[in-house]
Amino acid sequence: MAGFTLAEATLVTAILAVAAGVALPSAAPLAEVRLDAAASEVVAALRFAREDAMRTHDYRMVTCNTGVNEVRVFRLGIESSYTYESQSDPKLQHPVTQQPYTIDVGATPAGGNVRLQRCAFAFADGTATAVTFDPDGNPVRGTGDTASQTQALTGGTVVVNAGAVSRTVTVEPTGRVTAS
Repeated sequence: MAGFTLAEATLVTAILAVAAGVALPSAAPLAEVRLDAAASEVVAALRFAREDAMRTHDYRMVTCNTGVNEVRVFRLGIESSYTYESQSDPKLQHPVTQQPYTIDVGATPAGGNVRLQRCAFAFADGTATAVTFDPDGNPVRGTGDTASQTQALTGGTVVVNAGAVSRTVTVEPTGRVTAS
């Protein structure tokens, strides 16, 4: 009866161990890839809102709801500050999916373990979970001409996390949106 020598068995085991190490990604890089995908979706929503506000010369609002893990983009009318118009309005559609612009941060492509941890947009009178882009693309408190509604953003962050790993999306007072 033929068998394998100890050297042959050791060599095959070593080759299989190296192949498994290369083929199977660890959980940490996967969490980072998921976070990058989620942060990219949030960045895209904020940039879309700003660019669409400038393109249409109308207001766009981005809201965050950490309770349901969701980011939304709305069209606002000047006469209806802080009032969300119908999400079924075709002008509010996501440019790719043609559905109402709502992002479930934990859904695909990010995956179920990604959470919208914090959403804070700072203004002179406090912090909000929403930011509005005016027709010039400037991030402001709301719509209209009153001092409270035209307050410029002093800074904003949206934080997504998966366990101990997180990504921060930053909105600058100029309207520039970045992720880190």
